[in-house]
Amino acid sequence: MRLMDHDRILFVTKTGKLFVLRGFEIPEASRNALGSPLVDLLPGRDSGDTVQAILPASPEAFDADEQSSLVLVTRGGTIKRTGLSQFENVKASGVRAIGLKEGDEVVEACLCGPEERGEVAFVVASDGLAAVYPINSVREMSSRTGQGVRGIDVSRHRGRDDATVVGALVVQSPALVESLDAEATEADDTDDEGEDAGLSLASMGGPWVLFVTRQGHAKRTPLGVFRAKGRNQKGVVTLPRKLIDSGADGIAAVAIIRDFQSDVLVSTRNGVINRISAKDISVQSRGARGTKLMKIDAQDSVVAVTVVPFGDDPTGSGSSDE
Repeated sequence: MRLMDHDRILFVTKTGKLFVLRGFEIPEASRNALGSPLVDLLPGRDSGDTVQAILPASPEAFDADEQSSLVLVTRGGTIKRTGLSQFENVKASGVRAIGLKEGDEVVEACLCGPEERGEVAFVVASDGLAAVYPINSVREMSSRTGQGVRGIDVSRHRGRDDATVVGALVVQSPALVESLDAEATEADDTDDEGEDAGLSLASMGGPWVLFVTRQGHAKRTPLGVFRAKGRNQKGVVTLPRKLIDSGADGIAAVAIIRDFQSDVLVSTRNGVINRISAKDISVQSRGARGTKLMKIDAQDSVVAVTVVPFGDDPTGSGSSDE
């Protein structure tokens, strides 16, 4: 993450609180330094309130004329869009950025721009269903404490009642916005996983959506394979139905890969971290499981994925074609 002194960093916690720091408020340190504890930088954060997302933003993004928004997605499938200008002045104690229902929590936070950017929301559930729709279909709320609207219906996914949202993206794709099927019905809401079988995936190019399962399987699927639909649907298939129905595996994390020379960091619950070049992750169809990325112990599972863009690695060890 590149940061200027007057840029602002948004910290969003699982309970929906938002904290804002300026770049110069974070102490500089050497590459090998441990860094400053979050408890010192965010004194208003409760010790058990996990930070779910860290987002850099320029000072200009908080100007109402810029039409930039903060997008929050909860584990229960709610999505909320609030103008960044609502968070222009945030005290050290933080502010409430979303009202949560009992038992729900924030799972992801993203930034989006004005409508003409043609951005789509990509919300993925643990059972492998993904909802894709224009972000402008989520009405921007003027209240910081509002609850938001339903972004994906996880209540009846494949007859299971344990599906939750595991990840969300906001991606610029005017072509997907134009492909919106406003008349999509629940009958075609869960497309067959073989729908893209006739496409030449390798020739489509990026960006790619990266899916990683709990058991360490991964794949890259071109963003162009997906079709935007309306909000509050069950979504389209991103894993084989038999795999999900048996409970053998599920989606753990999702990310966007813009350059195949990027690297991918995969973290497990037990603290194992593996670094893989994005070009070594196979391009597969929307309904495929993916290939084995790393060996996962029986009592362990993947919990997080981070993409390190090519050229952004401060260690100088990023992937290359040389």
